[in-house]
Parts: sequence; C-alpha cells; structure tokens
Amino acid sequence: ITKHHRKQKFTRQEIRAFAAYKGVTVPSEIWDSSVGRNLYSMKAASDVKLSRPKINYSSITKDKSVDELFEDLNALMQVISKKKMNSLIITGNAGIGKTHTVIQTIEKQGLARERDYVVFRSKTSPLGLYMNLFLHHDKVIVFDDLDDLFTNDDCASILKAALDSYDVREISWSSKKMQNVVGMDATKRLQLETEAREQLLKGNPEVLLPNRFVFRGQIVFISNLSSDKFDKAVLSRSMNIDMSLSDHQVFSRMKSIADELVNNPEIAKKSMMTIIDKYNDGTLAHPNMRTVLNYANVL
Repeated sequence: ITKHHRKQKFTRQEIRAFAAYKGVTVPSEIWDSSVGRNLYSMKAASDVKLSRPKINYSSITKDKSVDELFEDLNALMQVISKKKMNSLIITGNAGIGKTHTVIQTIEKQGLARERDYVVFRSKTSPLGLYMNLFLHHDKVIVFDDLDDLFTNDDCASILKAALDSYDVREISWSSKKMQNVVGMDATKRLQLETEAREQLLKGNPEVLLPNRFVFRGQIVFISNLSSDKFDKAVLSRSMNIDMSLSDHQVFSRMKSIADELVNNPEIAKKSMMTIIDKYNDGTLAHPNMRTVLNYANVL
C-alpha cells in the first residue's frame, strides 16, 4: 500500500479499499498503528521484515523468465523505432532497467538523441505537452515517469489524438498562444509550422503555435504505476508490457547486471551482499539496480 500510493499514512477507508482491491484481509494489528485523526501509519521497511523471505547470495540463480521479459521489451522497442507502432506503455518496478533498455534499443537501431528521439522526465502542463508534441512531431518521444499526464484530462485528450490509429493523426488545441490554421493554404500552413518550430528551438516563448497539426511520431510511456492507473482511452491505443518483478527476480537480474557492468568481480559480489544484508534486515524496502550500481561505484 505504501508503494502503490507513495505515502505512509492512510485512513481506515483507504486501507480497507486497498485490501479489497488486492483481494486480501486486513490484519487486526494494523489498527494499533493509529496516529490520530483516523490515520494509520504504514512503514514498508518495518512491515516487510516480518513476512518476506530472506535472500541468500549463493541461492540467486539466473531467471530465464526475466531475460525473456526484457527480450520482449527489446523487440517492442525495435518495432517502435521502425515506426510500425504508434505507442508503447511500459509499467513495472522502479530501478529494474526499463529506461536503460528503452534507450539502448533505440540507439542500437541507429536513432540519435535530439535528432530522432527525445526523452522528457519533468512535469508538464497541457500546453507544454502540446508544444513538445508539435516541436517533435516526427520523433520517438519517451515520457519517463511523467505520471501527471494521466491525471490531467486535457493531457489525456491530447494524447488520444496523438495515438489514434487513423492514417492522419491531427492534434488540436485552442488558447491565446495559438494561431488559427483552419482553411489555411497548405503551403502557408507548412511555412507557419516551420517558422514556429525554429522559434521554439531558439527559445522564443512568445511564438504563436498553430491550433492544429499532424503528429507523425511515436510515444513511449515508462511508469512505475500499474496499468489500471492509465487513462483507458490512452491504454486502448497503445501496446502495453508489464515489467513487474518479484523481489527475488529483481535480485536475479541485479546479479546479472552487476556481473556484467562492474569490472571487478569482488566489488560486484560485495555490493550485492551488502544490498542483500540491508534487504534482509528491513533497512532496504525495495531492491533496485541503481542501489547496487551506486554502491559498486562508491567501492
């Protein structure tokens, strides 16, 4: 529940609703953690100490199902890179290498950053989304952990148009920063779009954008949220791959990555064993690749 909602204090109703959603019962001990005002405190690290199995370094073996899952992601990204699919939604645990695999596959297909693909990692508004889709209308656009795109109805509406299955995917938006191009001569409209993109690249914030344009790019969403949190219309217009792994699977992949990326085998092993110790004593709630690689770098 703490991972799902990204907070540590819940009302009784929230706890029961989450338990019903997961199909589990609420342990009676939960109600002993009251912090007042009908709020109950949950701490993932201390809770998992009681129930999850311990990890032993020597028992971590290669998990073929995890390798196959990342092979599937690699294959789907190749399809995106070749512009044979408009959108891909990638969900799953944080820090397991989703973004690394996406970028690595795109670049292996010969696409260059900024020229052929772009990555966005900060929050955006509907106008900001419209502007970025307009500016990069023919590129592969990667939205990495921009979950606010799906909590904003206007953003979702823009994405629906961008991801449609029609031959021509036209996006429209009306505001004071727009110039009406409806009925405009095709040559003049192309000139206006070209000039607007040039001004945006120069950093001119006052440029007037056309109130509609054709989007020819591809969009990849990378998120730690479960797919049920996505706008249903956006979800139906996209391929979806769930990269959710159990903790044991994460450790299996972590060991493979550490052995591959850390030049010194002793440091790779020491990093893994340190992370495992922290996981076993509850200090580390959720294992991820960044943790072990950062520790290896420190060593």
